[in-house]
Amino acid sequence: MKRQRIEIMAQILAFCTHETRKTRIMYKNNLNHAQLKDYLALLTSRHLLERNSDTYVTTEKGQRFLEAFAQLRDVLEDHASRSLVEICRGYEVRTVFETFPMSEIGARRNNNDFEKH
Repeated sequence: MKRQRIEIMAQILAFCTHETRKTRIMYKNNLNHAQLKDYLALLTSRHLLERNSDTYVTTEKGQRFLEAFAQLRDVLEDHASRSLVEICRGYEVRTVFETFPMSEIGARRNNNDFEKH
């Protein structure tokens, strides 16, 4: 599943809790140079990330962003879990949910991993 822009921003901020060079940010977040340049410009312009000569570090505002992002993700995952229960009523599941991320469940449903009773 393709990562969303906000997820990439959160990953960069989480990775930069200590001063980090651009190259490490790029490789650890699987971005090309053009993408990295855009994300760093966005995050620094919003004061979520701070540039110190040749390194970047997450600001206090960036830490608050990460906390809010984590809370939102928890709420959405909780909602997705309840939705999954609704989807699965009346179906026999041949897989173990805990072994698959929520993002794969929808795709697996379309691949006949569920049988109607």
